[in-house]
Amino acid sequence: NDSDFMVVNSEFTISRRGTKMAGKQYTFRAKPERLSIYHEMGVDLALLANNHVYDYGKDAFLDMLDHFKEYKIPYIGAGHNNSEAQKPYYIILNGYKIAFLNATRAEKYIMTPEATDTNPGVFRCYDTTNLINVIKKAKEESDYVITIVHFGTEFSHNLEKVQIDSSHSYIDAGSDMVLGHHAHVLQGVEIYNNKPII
Repeated sequence: NDSDFMVVNSEFTISRRGTKMAGKQYTFRAKPERLSIYHEMGVDLALLANNHVYDYGKDAFLDMLDHFKEYKIPYIGAGHNNSEAQKPYYIILNGYKIAFLNATRAEKYIMTPEATDTNPGVFRCYDTTNLINVIKKAKEESDYVITIVHFGTEFSHNLEKVQIDSSHSYIDAGSDMVLGHHAHVLQGVEIYNNKPII
């Protein structure tokens, strides 16, 4: 609550509906009223590009988006279509305009749907083209771009080559910081072209 801006990786769906996705070892769902905890924590922005927001199917996913709006908690990385899922979140902090972006490439067996022109889902970046284009546009409109990606091998301290290469490409495209999560363990820090990759 004392920080200027708090971001959380919200890695579960929020609904009373839906059925567990078949074939998933772990599935996560929360009751809508649990979002009040985010208010207690001082959450300013929820990241939804991950491998658990669709654990209970489309209806639960759409409920989740509605509940975030009901609780007035902005979100990025997922949406009713790809335009919403890919949309950056802009905030003015200490006189600087900062853009937050969120995408995922976390599944070995892809089960979480990618948002399309007509279907809900997450912002995927297995192909980095769309994310790079969003970074370039966000950089034109802001002082700083923070790109947050759900990727890496779970419980491994070793980086995948694609994490390094794609993070470099995101910095080259205009991102001022790349933050990664998904591994559940620390995987290191790099300073590339004077920009942090964490």
